[in-house]
Amino acid sequence: MNTVRSSHGTIIWGCIAVILVAGTSAEAAFIGGVEHFTGTTKDTATWQECTQGSPIVQNDQVDLFGQADYTTNTQTVGVGDWVSVKVNLAPEQSQPYPGTTGYVSLWLTNNSAGASGATATDSASVYVEFDTTGGCVWWGYHLSGAGSGGLIGTEPDPAGKWLTLKIERLTSTSAVVSAYDTAGDPIGSATRSFPAGIPDDLYVSLSTNWASAASFDQVTVFPEPATLGMLGLGGLGVLLRRKRR
Repeated sequence: MNTVRSSHGTIIWGCIAVILVAGTSAEAAFIGGVEHFTGTTKDTATWQECTQGSPIVQNDQVDLFGQADYTTNTQTVGVGDWVSVKVNLAPEQSQPYPGTTGYVSLWLTNNSAGASGATATDSASVYVEFDTTGGCVWWGYHLSGAGSGGLIGTEPDPAGKWLTLKIERLTSTSAVVSAYDTAGDPIGSATRSFPAGIPDDLYVSLSTNWASAASFDQVTVFPEPATLGMLGLGGLGVLLRRKRR
């Protein structure tokens, strides 16, 4: 009998250890589910960069100039999860090609191109973005070379303001795509569907195209890994009480 109890205890405490590791090591930089890009040293364990212009710079935010992508190495967003980011579009004169429409984007992507190719060329993705001249908010998806999207709102003068982009994955084939102004009021929000085939778990990518520049901060993922770990511990606590009885 003691042997059986010992065996159960070993299994339970082993499970607790696994949950604790899963809750803390998934993305060390996402403290409380938020990435603040603190300091000037980029966290290459958490983020990978792909640039075809100026390098990505971190200084208590990350600055992307020209065609650049900053993509999580392991942190993913699944069905039922959401991700948001604050973005500050550079003034017109600070863009690589003033007067030309650029795009500043938040993506959920399978990162099929890795660090060697732009997020826009990945084989499966969902995105929401500002254009840098008209302030239009667009959404779209890519799947195996095909894609579609549309307009969901407009911010007449977006440059120099901290705005928010957000994607909430509802199902394998739908998401809520949104943008908010500096006061947190909606610029545009819509539930949109896309074809089956986009994976349920996708990496987070911040992106500017060749004609745009922007700063990104406060990448928020919910639910955060630590939250999931605590939920798991709660379930194991119930199991432990039952075993003691």
